[in-house]
Amino acid sequence: MPVSMDQKLNNLHQTADEMLSGMQAAPMGAQQILRKEQGERKPRVSSWVRVGAPVFAALVLFSGILLWRSTGDFRTPTSTPAVETIAAGESSGEKNYPARADLPVGSVTLSGGGNVSFMNLFAGNSMSSFPMIQVNGAYYRMLNEPQNLSSRALGKAIGQVSRHSSSSQSDSTGISSNTILEGETVYRVQSLDGAAVAARVNGDLRVFQRVSVNGKGIPEALSALLGNASVSEISLSGVGRVNDSGTIRRLLQILTRRSTFLSGSCSATSQGLYITFDNGVTLQFYVSGSTVMSCGAWSCGEFMEELRQAAR
Repeated sequence: MPVSMDQKLNNLHQTADEMLSGMQAAPMGAQQILRKEQGERKPRVSSWVRVGAPVFAALVLFSGILLWRSTGDFRTPTSTPAVETIAAGESSGEKNYPARADLPVGSVTLSGGGNVSFMNLFAGNSMSSFPMIQVNGAYYRMLNEPQNLSSRALGKAIGQVSRHSSSSQSDSTGISSNTILEGETVYRVQSLDGAAVAARVNGDLRVFQRVSVNGKGIPEALSALLGNASVSEISLSGVGRVNDSGTIRRLLQILTRRSTFLSGSCSATSQGLYITFDNGVTLQFYVSGSTVMSCGAWSCGEFMEELRQAAR
């Protein structure tokens, strides 16, 4: 007998109980239903995702490496601290940079062929006006060094200053000076008789080297400018120095025996010849090519050539 719709609706509760009578309520039930539903859907993965995912992962990894290095965490075991640089014209502010190349005093010494810088030993800046002593027609110019000569290096007294002149060109008789006060004693320098004198300036014994003034005071031979003191070193600025006794002896023989007088004029140059004696005095001569100047100009070609070879 056919069942009407109203009867079906009235029996719906009974029918549901019959259909679900074999099932038990549990927490895993809902999860099983969801898993089953998801498995049935199986959504389609596009080809862009399959290809692009590895590329994206590689980009993320590469970015991470760059970030790691920029933070300073990437170091080699023997890494060297970077040296900061400043562009031209920029200010370094208040930064203090550590000195990494400081050497103890005395670590570097010049000997043998060591290079020698030019140093003007003559006091005064002019060739025509300078601190001077005139002794019987010979002129002597004060040296900057030594500041106070040892009294043991003094020779016999020559005499006393009789006139104080404001000019370096004074009379050629007696003893006069534009630096030494009247009554001060002028001394020879031991073993440098004729080449240098000494006198007190402001209480200190200062050395004066023989020079020429306007062509006056030229000796008959260059040897008169060297005395007979023992030489410990010969130096030529820009070239080097010689301190071997045998080589020095040979060079001095050439200088004193094979030099030719050129003229009474003398000019300052940027190269210096320095002869240092055992008594601590160093005499200076200006050099221009093969010409040596202080008291007149002297041609010393062979000497200069030999000195340049020996001092290298």
